[in-house]
Amino acid sequence: MNPTTIMLIRLCFMVVLAIGGYQLARNHESEHGYVPWNLPRWAWSILWALGLLPGAILWVIATRTGKRPLAPTLATTQSPPVGGPFGAGAPDAGHYNGNPAFGAVPDSAPTQSVLPRHSGS
Repeated sequence: MNPTTIMLIRLCFMVVLAIGGYQLARNHESEHGYVPWNLPRWAWSILWALGLLPGAILWVIATRTGKRPLAPTLATTQSPPVGGPFGAGAPDAGHYNGNPAFGAVPDSAPTQSVLPRHSGS
C-alpha cells in the first residue's frame, strides 16, 4: 500500500474516534451534569483521536474517579420551619427593642391604627 493511503486511513480513523469522544463527553454531561475531569468536550475529542486504547483507558479512569454530584440530603430538600427556628411563630417585633439594625419598632410603638373610624351614614 502507498504510504499516503495509509496516512489517509489513519486520519479518517482519528476523525471517527474524535467525533466519538466528543459524543461520549456530550452524553455524559447531559446525563450527569458534568464532563469527566472537567475537561472540555474538545479535549476529550483530542484524547480519543490519539487512539482507541488510550482514549478508552482514560475514559474509564475518568468516569470512575471523577467527581460526582452530591446526593440531596434531608437538610437540602426540606424548607426551613415557618415562624422561627423552633416553630414557635414569628418573633415579635418588640423583642428587639426598636434596634434599627433589626428593622424592628420600639416596644412603645402603637400596634393599632390611631385614625378614627369612619362611620358610614
